[in-house]
Amino acid sequence: MLDDLNVEYELRDFFKDKLSHAEIKDIAELSSVDEMFAWRSPSSKAYRNLRGEASDEELIDLMSKEPRLIRRPILLNNYQIVFGFKQGAYDGFA
Repeated sequence: MLDDLNVEYELRDFFKDKLSHAEIKDIAELSSVDEMFAWRSPSSKAYRNLRGEASDEELIDLMSKEPRLIRRPILLNNYQIVFGFKQGAYDGFA
């Protein structure tokens, strides 16, 4: 899809090259930790009771240890961020 829009991008496999605590924190500052956390993922089932209860730091710690808890893909540029696939949301990156 990004190729069709002629958008340059860098792929990163979070499972082979995990995001650090600091990287997750930096990304979350552009949106929110809650939006970045993959609450609907089957991997997050054990953590759903933490929604609204856990601190941002606690959620960031969980995501840094278990990348499946991060909503993917993440599309990020200097001024906007999109978590997950959203039809039409990538058009603004062209």
